[in-house]
Amino acid sequence: MLGLGGMLYYAHQAQRINEAEDKAKHGAKEVAALSSQLREMSERFEKLVLITTALWSLIQEQSGLTEEQLMERIRQIDLQDGRADGKISKPKNIYRCPKCDRTMSTRHGRCLYCGCQNLNAEPFDGVL
Repeated sequence: MLGLGGMLYYAHQAQRINEAEDKAKHGAKEVAALSSQLREMSERFEKLVLITTALWSLIQEQSGLTEEQLMERIRQIDLQDGRADGKISKPKNIYRCPKCDRTMSTRHGRCLYCGCQNLNAEPFDGVL
């Protein structure tokens, strides 16, 4: 037979076991969600590789550009941020609105204050 101290210890251990089981269940749910996201990203990546390969083959056939020219352009674009790291990164550009002279972010197509069109916008603004 357990004394009061033994029963309290047993109750405390049972509570800790329940908490650990809850954490394990929560962790398993997080792993499942991350696995699903990883599968989705992998599928998107494979689709982008397919599209990029198709586009390059069309460009190459139509223009006669070479692999060397493509690789040189990739190198040039990679170095635009000052680092040859195989990644494209664009500095966060902030512009002044030509109409009201307030700060304009490249993420927006129009000035948030006066509605003037962002004339400095580029096709990949908000993506990179």
